Amino acid sequence: VIFVSIYYLYPSVLNSSWFRHNGRAVRFFKVNLISDWTMTYTRRKSRCGLGMRHTCKYDGETNEKGEPHGSGRWFDDALEGEVLIGCWKNGEPVAPFFSRIYGTGDAFRAVRIPFIKASDDKFESTKWWPTNELPVQCGIASVECSVSGAFYNELPEAKHLVDLRPFEPTTSIPELFDSFYNNSSDHDIKHLLIKSDDPRGIQIGGQVHAATGHLFHQVDSIVVRVKKEGDESTRPTLDYMPKISKQSIFRLEKFLIREEEIDDEDSPDSQQIPATVSTTSPIDKTSGSDDEAITAEEGRRNIPGFSMEVDGWMPSKHRDVLIFFAGFNCPLKQALENFGQLLAMTKLDSRVYPILYNWPAGQVLTYHSASRASHSERNRHNFCQLLKGLQHEGIRNVHLMSHSMGAQALLGALIDKEDGSRSDSSLCFSLASDCDEENRDNGSFEEVDGNLLNCKTVTLLNPDFPLVPFREHAFHAVRRLSRTITVVADKQDFALLMSQLVNGIGVYYGYEQPHALLPNDA
Repeated sequence: VIFVSIYYLYPSVLNSSWFRHNGRAVRFFKVNLISDWTMTYTRRKSRCGLGMRHTCKYDGETNEKGEPHGSGRWFDDALEGEVLIGCWKNGEPVAPFFSRIYGTGDAFRAVRIPFIKASDDKFESTKWWPTNELPVQCGIASVECSVSGAFYNELPEAKHLVDLRPFEPTTSIPELFDSFYNNSSDHDIKHLLIKSDDPRGIQIGGQVHAATGHLFHQVDSIVVRVKKEGDESTRPTLDYMPKISKQSIFRLEKFLIREEEIDDEDSPDSQQIPATVSTTSPIDKTSGSDDEAITAEEGRRNIPGFSMEVDGWMPSKHRDVLIFFAGFNCPLKQALENFGQLLAMTKLDSRVYPILYNWPAGQVLTYHSASRASHSERNRHNFCQLLKGLQHEGIRNVHLMSHSMGAQALLGALIDKEDGSRSDSSLCFSLASDCDEENRDNGSFEEVDGNLLNCKTVTLLNPDFPLVPFREHAFHAVRRLSRTITVVADKQDFALLMSQLVNGIGVYYGYEQPHALLPNDA
């Protein structure tokens, strides 16, 4: 009874809407408002009536109701308190943001992912019989992931950030990119990545040399200017999380700490933040008193905004796109979570826009139906429309990635037609620079459009694709488009073992296979 009460009943009551309304939570935690969005509360220790006083604070933009909305930072100095820097929407944090648990250091990152929904599946489940008869839709999801420390069971978690809307190649891609870019990073430069280990010259992330327009330039020095914004309401977006320290995490001209926790001037912690320490109004977190000595005037923060610019360099207008195809029996929500975890752990370059392409993935008992749907004419047409939308937006470099049966959807769209001519999706790409002259001289491979995409890389993760058809024509179809093709395989993958068994039985009994999965002599 005690175990159930502590670990089930108590959390259920705290998370219930009844507890959150009519001031019950405020009275239970003894919440005390010090100033605008600065509060103290009592943290109940060991789920009993005793506890210590802690402080939580929000600095940032708000909406008309006073709720966090826009860019902001949250700080809670309890052991399980969260320190979060990023974007907010009507009181809730949304991607992109980065956070950590104050006492343990467990870190989390939330990313935004535009997606193309080219299936009739629901957000959290797939149809038993895979179809894609409904019009194509698009949207943006927020995916929160664990990135270090303890990895939580409930993460990653994907949520709709932008409602689904009909996909139009000429208008939807700019709208998705605007929503993704304007909210995922500031237009003002907050951090720079400067590389000097390339023989071609210096490279600055997201920048090109103004005189030449090239990413690399031979130069002896780099001049970076830091500008202070005149508008004090503008707050800098940090791309790091402060260390766990006794001092405030905020970069402020004035901050408050407890008198008994003032470190010596020579200690490392005392040098973390160059600011003036005020100890005239300490926060007594051990007494548990509701009377706090901090006044609203002393709690105000004056946070100037800063940005950087590099002499002789300018922001690059060129953007790359990474298109991901999820695997078999993978709902849209799960696909977003898998892709989001990958993006959160790899910290994708800000110039690369991720896009998830959702195709009808079927369920366990409809494996062959999902395979046929991945090669269907409608699925190839939907993917081609996405590529044409990228062309219309002026995108040049595209990276393609697939997992499991997603390789069938990807390769099925790029493999030549039955008459030997290039597919419509393949014609959206230019030929690789080292493509043999025979292909270039062949009229079916002629590049008739100057606004073609460049396929920079093709990555196949545990591809569910027969070896012989891949070697005979699928590899040739992608190799003519890209010089970099990576195949990652795991011999212990149980799903691939079952796929081999099911396909082997199907071929033995004469089950009809899609054209892309057949060898040339079939």
